[in-house]
Amino acid sequence: MTRLGLDVAWLEGPGFRENDSQPLAVYGLPAEVISEQKSKWEHFFNTKDNHSFKILRVEDIPVPLTEIRNLNFASYGLFPLTFSGKSIGTLKVFSRGRNFFSEDKQVLLQSYANLAAVALQNAWLFEEVRLSNRQLHALSQRLMKAQEEERLHLSRELHDESGQLLAALTVQLGLLDRDADHPEAVRSRINGLNETANMIRENLHRLAVNLRPASLDHLGLITALQQFIQEFSRQIIYRLTLNV
Repeated sequence: MTRLGLDVAWLEGPGFRENDSQPLAVYGLPAEVISEQKSKWEHFFNTKDNHSFKILRVEDIPVPLTEIRNLNFASYGLFPLTFSGKSIGTLKVFSRGRNFFSEDKQVLLQSYANLAAVALQNAWLFEEVRLSNRQLHALSQRLMKAQEEERLHLSRELHDESGQLLAALTVQLGLLDRDADHPEAVRSRINGLNETANMIRENLHRLAVNLRPASLDHLGLITALQQFIQEFSRQIIYRLTLNV
């Protein structure tokens, strides 16, 4: 900037900070002073078009200079930052010289603006990658938590229902052994064992279905969720009916 003989320069654009028009990467003056001077110039000129460079001079201001207080610069240059045909910001320059922006200076400043556009685009891409990695890490943590909760749920299901049925099965086998010499009692015990075994099978089948419904592979996620909701609703209604 010093070699170019610039007095004040800064970068700004919507891509830096959302809803923030404060100058960034400033040179020559504090940001708040730049904002004050910029607002005076842009009060008289339309600077919203960032697709082409503009050179504004103090003599172009459409009011007498005596009506403008503390205008410290004689010319104002705006050079678009363009990447892949899209405007992503502006390099803005103040100069105390009215004829500072010669054709050579304009070409040189626009080349600096092009380099700044590439650097900014790379910085944004890096920030997007960093944010994506952070989101991926958070998603991985949530997945691990969900897996742990599912393991805990499965453990409770096995302990509370299937575990109790297996304990009952063990007791019934002991009773069957005790009544081995009584055919009628043996038949009764065998019927009870069959019922308990069927209950264990149904519980294990229900656990397997809840862990990985076959409809998920054959019918897709939406249909599988609909079936799960219907079955859950049916179970709730059945339990409410029993409590009536």
